[in-house]
Amino acid sequence: MERPLYYFVGLCLLFSTVLIVDSAPPSGRTLPPEYASETSIVTATLLPQTTKPPIVTPISPPQTSKPPAETSKAPPQATTLSMQTTTNKNNIENEKINLKIAHILEISKIGHIVGNAEYDQETAHLRHIASLGPESLQLKLQAYDKFVSYNYLRLKLESNLLSRIAVVESYLIHKPLSKKCKKVYRKQRKELTAALNEQNLLKSYKLNLYSRPCRSDSWEGSQQEDYFDWLDWLQWFHFF
Repeated sequence: MERPLYYFVGLCLLFSTVLIVDSAPPSGRTLPPEYASETSIVTATLLPQTTKPPIVTPISPPQTSKPPAETSKAPPQATTLSMQTTTNKNNIENEKINLKIAHILEISKIGHIVGNAEYDQETAHLRHIASLGPESLQLKLQAYDKFVSYNYLRLKLESNLLSRIAVVESYLIHKPLSKKCKKVYRKQRKELTAALNEQNLLKSYKLNLYSRPCRSDSWEGSQQEDYFDWLDWLQWFHFF
């Protein structure tokens, strides 16, 4: 009985060993020599298939759009604000020049303005310019300066004319004169007085012409009369 039991145990061990060998992976087995040689031959004839690395295409970095270049144009709000500021400034300056024009027109009403056609024309022109809007600011400034210069020259010439008239009257009253010289100075007084209401150009011309002293009494009468005629003719020759 004991011997068959040993046989049975031995068969079981052998069977388990066979199962273990069959279940082992191929790498763990030792191939017979004939199979090992065939495998080595096949392995020697076949080239190893190497996979080429994938071609890597360089990817350019994403192009970022550049911010638009700054232009000199101001934003709409800033432009509107600038225009409003300019308009307000022009309105203020326009009011100032209108006040200055009104003032100069008022204070210029001195001197010999009655019957002075040039003065009437200058004042009428300045009033017309003053009635324009703020868009004519530069024109108003120019017209104002022109009138100030005109009126200053007018008053200066009138003052010089009055001074010369006073001298002539003093000669006629206090200075012993011949009849011929009295005639000369009376004519000077008449022409200088008339020039007070004339245009500035004629004021200046007559002031130079009739501020000369009387000629010597040693002249003959005919020569003296020629001198008077020459004065009358010369005062108009300048305007022809």
